[in-house]
Amino acid sequence: MSLMFDGGVEGLGDGSIDWDSDDIRAMLVLSSYVFDASDRFVADLGAVDNGRSATLTGRSVSGRVFDSGDTAITATAASPCGGIALFEHTGNNATARVIVFLDGRVRVQVAAAAAGGATAITVEDLPDGIANGATLTLISGSGPATITTSASAAAGARALSVTALSGALSVDAVYEYLGTSASGLPFTPAAGQQVNVTFDNGANRVFRL
Repeated sequence: MSLMFDGGVEGLGDGSIDWDSDDIRAMLVLSSYVFDASDRFVADLGAVDNGRSATLTGRSVSGRVFDSGDTAITATAASPCGGIALFEHTGNNATARVIVFLDGRVRVQVAAAAAGGATAITVEDLPDGIANGATLTLISGSGPATITTSASAAAGARALSVTALSGALSVDAVYEYLGTSASGLPFTPAAGQQVNVTFDNGANRVFRL
């Protein structure tokens, strides 16, 4: 899931952060960090740095969609990591503005109610592709505690094939699953391990404003 920092939105909006040309990098963030949209600089995140990438390459903006080529980070410690923070590198944590936090999770909004036993559900546009056999966990609304996909679906799809629902599903239900972005976070790397960060290749790319 892409969680925007207030200062990042502000900087992209007023042009003081230029996604195409500024030195934008990725930082592997320890699981101890709890996202706070009001954090403005890397220093505000606390002691949660577990390695950083070089400058992201292949960056582009199309409409509200921000994209980048994939990157790699060498983990500095064998500690649980819960996300990737993208930031404007300045060489000083006190002035390096954080832009977005990626936790590798994707939320799916149910768009139409479904009866128990149904094997297909209608959802809002999927923000990322989803694999066959993925487990989705209910986080709000009413419906089965978990749903399992029975076929893969691409980013932007509105129909999701699932194993027979164990109960009725409400139109306001929201489910969450571990997506393919941000190296399958959360996870624990080995010290010195190269972590390959694969950004979303779907409709939202790295993130969408």
